[in-house]
Amino acid sequence: MAAEPKLVPLRNHRYDLEAIVAAVGPRTKIVYLCHPNNPTGTSNDRSGLDAYFDAVPDHVLTVVDQAYFEYVEDPGYCDAVDVYFKEGRNVLVLRTFSKIYGLAGLRVGYGVGPENIVREFGKVRRAFDVTTLGQEAALASLGDGAEIERRMRANAEAMTELRGVLDRHGLVPAGPAVANFLYVDTGEGTTDLVDGLLHEGVIVRPLAGFGAPGAVRITAGTPEDHAVLDSALSAVVSGGAQR
Repeated sequence: MAAEPKLVPLRNHRYDLEAIVAAVGPRTKIVYLCHPNNPTGTSNDRSGLDAYFDAVPDHVLTVVDQAYFEYVEDPGYCDAVDVYFKEGRNVLVLRTFSKIYGLAGLRVGYGVGPENIVREFGKVRRAFDVTTLGQEAALASLGDGAEIERRMRANAEAMTELRGVLDRHGLVPAGPAVANFLYVDTGEGTTDLVDGLLHEGVIVRPLAGFGAPGAVRITAGTPEDHAVLDSALSAVVSGGAQR
């Protein structure tokens, strides 16, 4: 669409909201905030977001991607629908059933935003963009709060276990991470680390495509997954040399 993207570097692995506001100009159409952020897994606090929305010009649509919303246990974490959308801010909040709900293959998600924005989406969306099976599965998921709570607890335990594995090998993740993965700065040896882990049967996400060529993202898994990762790191990393 001939748009000119402006990239604003993170600060301490979080959005630099003040710098984002400073980068906004009269022709800026959209500001995109992934909250919690992917791939760092971090989030901004409520006060910072409040200050951002107070400062950003009204003509800018802020897209708040909360794909990992359901994983967050921090009581200070901000529900952008409940706060900014209901306050009448110019915001579009995105959610998905691909993460904690486990329906990634069915490709179901939704957005909550101003009526004029949603109306324009309706003009260009495909007639059969979400399958009947996907809709049924999403509705069933919404009705099982106990299962989502169980998955939250399981993820919290898995994240603690994953941090322990990384710590044993001298790898320090960004944090506090509140989603279901950890971001680790791995420096100049990142390519060798990723290739070595792959050779040991472990796939991690190299992050050059995200603008972080010296980092990886590792998703929390089962205890068995973490044991495999632990063994693979023992084979690949020597005394934290890859950090």
